[in-house]
Amino acid sequence: MQGQNKVIAAYVRVSTDRQAKEGISLDAQKSAANRYAEYTGGTIFDTYADEGKSGKNTKRPAFQRMLKDARAGKFNTIFCVALDRFTRSFRDMVYIYEECINLGISLVFQNDNIDTSTVSGELMLHILSAFAQNERRITSRRVKEANDERVRQGKHTARDVLGYRSTKDGLVIVPDEAETVRDIYSLYTKWESLSFVAKILNTDGVRGKRGGLLTAESIKKILTNAIYVGLNNHHGNTHNGLHDEIIDMDTFNAVQALLDKNKRCL
Repeated sequence: MQGQNKVIAAYVRVSTDRQAKEGISLDAQKSAANRYAEYTGGTIFDTYADEGKSGKNTKRPAFQRMLKDARAGKFNTIFCVALDRFTRSFRDMVYIYEECINLGISLVFQNDNIDTSTVSGELMLHILSAFAQNERRITSRRVKEANDERVRQGKHTARDVLGYRSTKDGLVIVPDEAETVRDIYSLYTKWESLSFVAKILNTDGVRGKRGGLLTAESIKKILTNAIYVGLNNHHGNTHNGLHDEIIDMDTFNAVQALLDKNKRCL
């Protein structure tokens, strides 16, 4: 189909290095957009590239810039190699599609044979968007099931916490961080004030896992985290872990009693 007045916004995205190695790199997507423009007699207004960004929502810099230009009437066609490069959210896809229709903008997804300027393309868009959303839900469920199994096996599933380093074989104690954790329990036992413990440690130059200042709330999280007695918390349930404890159970329980007594004192 020829269209001398076709002004095209090319949207390209990759989220991982693996995608780039499998033939859907940013350069490959840009080349596809250029071929489409040449075939249809259109011109590329701009190429909007999001690198290392997930498609689970539309909170991507280049994507948002493209929507802003769309609302300013700078092009009449959006080209993307595949629907899953554009978005994996059915709700977002429907919202964007309806807005584009109101703006007089067609959506073209090359690999999915979708062109919303046609009736069949509009129908196929809705069908494939629903499939993409369902695939994401299945993936999310599988990740949850895998994490549940890891917990049943005594393995940790969350991010690194102060005192430990996460490895493929499980949590490993970081000696200097573990000493900080012990100091936190000891100081709270002595002073019974979360904010005062944070002030003491910050003054001494002690920082959190990612280098930030300690706060009353972060001290409380450390004092109430059962990971330090060799347990794992997962969806409100406690499981025995495979990692070594940093705090003994008697100390942990004594601190919980103090926290309960002083629960209004942050």
